[in-house]
Amino acid sequence: MTVRHKFGDVELTESPVRGLMERNAIEDSRKATLPAKPEDYKFEVSKNFVAPQGIELTLNDKDPAPPLARQLMHDIDQGRGGQEAFSRMVENRCCEPGS
Repeated sequence: MTVRHKFGDVELTESPVRGLMERNAIEDSRKATLPAKPEDYKFEVSKNFVAPQGIELTLNDKDPAPPLARQLMHDIDQGRGGQEAFSRMVENRCCEPGS
């Protein structure tokens, strides 16, 4: 006999409840590794980054784009992504000098 647990109008067996608990633990663990605020995102390239031939990479802390990108990434990490986030990325790119 399968035991069903009722939560409001929803009835679940043990397996889905365990799955929900596992997913919640995974999400909590993921969130714990994320920067707490936009300013905590490091302005750096990945360790494996290789600039295209003929391109010299210069990171400029005074560039207006990193704060916008940090805020956007923070919003995405907090679950506020999707089309709105993509549109903000386009807006940020259009506001860069020389764009």
